[in-house]
Amino acid sequence: MKYLYDTNVFIDYFSGEPQVDPLFDFDFLQENTIILSTIVKIELLGYPNLSQQQFQEIKDSLAIFDLVFINPSVETQTIQLRQQHKIKLPDAIIASTCLTENAILVTRNVNDFKNISSLEVINPFANQ
Repeated sequence: MKYLYDTNVFIDYFSGEPQVDPLFDFDFLQENTIILSTIVKIELLGYPNLSQQQFQEIKDSLAIFDLVFINPSVETQTIQLRQQHKIKLPDAIIASTCLTENAILVTRNVNDFKNISSLEVINPFANQ
């Protein structure tokens, strides 16, 4: 399977939330493809007040994932989503990346994506 982790999943992981640990398990990462949207990388590394050590740890952690840039397909899909739905630009880019890459979105913020019926979304906190 192919997954894209939303920014909040990484924040939860770095904060020690046990619900997301299975998503970062060695076997899970070996058996699946995890892609990273450029916007997620920007959001994580652009977080205010990160120490240099935190910045480097996050940057190193993200390096193991396949980075997907905003290419023409993602751009076109993002424009369409923004025209069809009331959705913030970063969320539209994330959703478009998933749709373009045929990936499943993993996020705690399922309400941000609820109107995009063609998008498969998993909430790691849903089974609490």
